[in-house]
Amino acid sequence: MTAPDGRRLGIALVMLAVLFFTLLDSTAKALAGSHSMGMLVWARYAFGLGWLLLLMPKGHGLQPFHTARPWVHALRGTLIMASTGFMFASVRHLPLATIYAISFLSPLLVAAMSVPFLGERVRPAQWLAILGGFAGVLVVVRPGMVPVDWTILLPFGMMATYALYQILTRMTGLSDPPLTALLHVTLVGFLAASLALPVSWSAPDPWHWAAFAAMGALGTAGHLCLIKALTIAPASAVSPFTYTQIIWATLVSVLWFGQMPDAPTLAGGAIVIASGLWLMRMGTR
Repeated sequence: MTAPDGRRLGIALVMLAVLFFTLLDSTAKALAGSHSMGMLVWARYAFGLGWLLLLMPKGHGLQPFHTARPWVHALRGTLIMASTGFMFASVRHLPLATIYAISFLSPLLVAAMSVPFLGERVRPAQWLAILGGFAGVLVVVRPGMVPVDWTILLPFGMMATYALYQILTRMTGLSDPPLTALLHVTLVGFLAASLALPVSWSAPDPWHWAAFAAMGALGTAGHLCLIKALTIAPASAVSPFTYTQIIWATLVSVLWFGQMPDAPTLAGGAIVIASGLWLMRMGTR
């Protein structure tokens, strides 16, 4: 595969991945009225682990689980499970477009945290991009201008735990194969969610079991698309296209839930996206 072909395929895979993630979150939102957040998190990881086990290479036994850094994977898995929990709690109360507009602050937060955690240098122009992203989120949230309750903190919790997950991944420089890293993260999420299952369990309808299986498949397919995209194309070429998730979220919100994002949400999301793209461009330069 030539480099241009790899970039084009990588971009297509990233756009497909964020579509899968949007459909996963939308399915959780549709089920939120019937099941607790703990039940939905368990279902996502239980069925995600099931799909991954089906994808394991035949004849290799437990080799894909072998790692020299089990505790690092355990911490990464805890952070991404917490991020999933915050996300599923968010979709119960907030429109998808609002949640994603706030979540897009994550790359900017990673850049800010890279200074104390990774010892990286952030130039003044990059700090302006980070501040621009915060300004965009303020446009979305509009503190003091519209009624805001505690639920607005949920997507911020999701965004912060996901940023910490990325920082930890960069700090450790994981050398395990992608399938191994994904298996451990999913296994940790399944085990942790299973501990709370006795108090979060609610009997699913047959349709709900199918929806749970779809959640696991969508999460697994999304992560594998991202992994494949990053193996065939530079991260700087494909990462900006994760912002197409706001397009999918808007379409799904309108067509599935009948929720049209208001003008400030779209404007604030555009500011955050522009700040992120500016930051990525300066990073690649």
